[in-house]
Amino acid sequence: GRVVQGWERRRWRRVARSGHGPSVPAIAGRVLVDKMHDLAPGARAALDELSLADAEAGMADLDISFTRDSVAVTPLFEAALGEDFSTLAPAVRDSHAWVDAKRFAGRARVTRGQGLYQNLIARLFGFPPAAEDVPVEVLKLRRGDGEIWHRRIGDARFRSVLRLDRGKMTERFGPFTFTIGLTVEDGNLHYPVIGGRLGPVPLPRFLWPRSEAVETAEEEDRFRFDVALYAPLTGQFIVRYEGDLRPVSAEDGGASTLGVAKAS
Repeated sequence: GRVVQGWERRRWRRVARSGHGPSVPAIAGRVLVDKMHDLAPGARAALDELSLADAEAGMADLDISFTRDSVAVTPLFEAALGEDFSTLAPAVRDSHAWVDAKRFAGRARVTRGQGLYQNLIARLFGFPPAAEDVPVEVLKLRRGDGEIWHRRIGDARFRSVLRLDRGKMTERFGPFTFTIGLTVEDGNLHYPVIGGRLGPVPLPRFLWPRSEAVETAEEEDRFRFDVALYAPLTGQFIVRYEGDLRPVSAEDGGASTLGVAKAS
């Protein structure tokens, strides 16, 4: 989460010995019973009534030890853009200012190119079929030093893995990895393809797809995406998906339709 000087990942470890592990699930009830005379009446979630220190104190008579550690973390796009990150429009910047998980929802329009070659590439990457107005959902998960983006546009689902490679952003779709020359212009974020490889083998320039992708601010908490892709060799239009997204929190309700567990 966010701290005064930036972002931090904190970890709490608990080791139970002497067969005391099965006692752990009952600790919350044990602590709350001891605090009963201090609790305000009324029905509500109990989470705010129980701190981590309370939980540790409630296990003081058990053979259980604890360790805590924290490490500074920089959001991936902030690390890639450096000082330019702060010049992004707020809605665009906030969509990349996180270090754990972020979910977005909105609507999109999809246009597809015509022709066997374009459709073959679109199928290879799992791009959605043409549609005028379909739901879109994006779940971004931090994994190690990179991010996994799970996307659903209509009924189509596809994923990519983003990470830094020698200071440059890369995005991997299956065996294909593309280098993205992230740039900020007038607060908007652009994603041009400036390199590619198949597995570890670099691809010559004529085998790179051409990308016209940009994120722009729509409202204070909403941003717009516009992604158009063109085929290598021929330059023919493959797909364009455009729409808007806003962050979705657990308090907003509604389960994710991506079928991706946070721990996956």
